[in-house]
Amino acid sequence: MAEQNKTPDKKIKPINKKAKFIWFAISMVIFAVGAILAKSGVSFDSYVVKAIYAVFVLFPLLMAAQKVSCERYDEEGKRNILAFLMYYFCIFLFIVLIPVIFWVNQFVLLG
Repeated sequence: MAEQNKTPDKKIKPINKKAKFIWFAISMVIFAVGAILAKSGVSFDSYVVKAIYAVFVLFPLLMAAQKVSCERYDEEGKRNILAFLMYYFCIFLFIVLIPVIFWVNQFVLLG
């Protein structure tokens, strides 16, 4: 007697198309607030402050990249070029922002 291993069909949650933009905006707002604070004289010399600032900027950026990565291919398996571009832009921005965040005082003083 062959038993078939049936699993109930899981309901797939609809993808929130706005979530990637929300996460990206959160990251950029926190980055801008930190830059404004550094420009106004708030010191980012402590490594703890730099690490906390980095987490608050980079985590939402990674979440935006993760939300975009779900949309890189559509249902038919075709590539979504805009999603690919935004995904790699988020990854590129993540890599570029790491030194900027950890030396934000020096970068703000240059501008």
